[in-house]
Amino acid sequence: MESWWGSGLLYSHVVAKAWADDAFRAKLKSKPKKVLEENGIVLPKEIKVTIDETAQDVTYKLADHTLILPLPGRPADLDQQTLSNVLDNWPDCCFIFC
Repeated sequence: MESWWGSGLLYSHVVAKAWADDAFRAKLKSKPKKVLEENGIVLPKEIKVTIDETAQDVTYKLADHTLILPLPGRPADLDQQTLSNVLDNWPDCCFIFC
């Protein structure tokens, strides 16, 4: 099972991609679990995922097995070139989690 730390790193990459690409952001909001899986974050089948642009923290609702992930707005001082450099240099490697 992946650690939350590892999933957090992967989710950070998903957020950066959402900042860079409006179509990716829209897909993340409409099909969050599928997009997460496509980006290396696999959750148990009973978990539902919601993306919330107003949330400050990750929340899990035990009653209905819903994971609410925040999608913060892009920082105003983050220019497109810097964001592109981050995404282009994101390590394409496998993370090993305990």
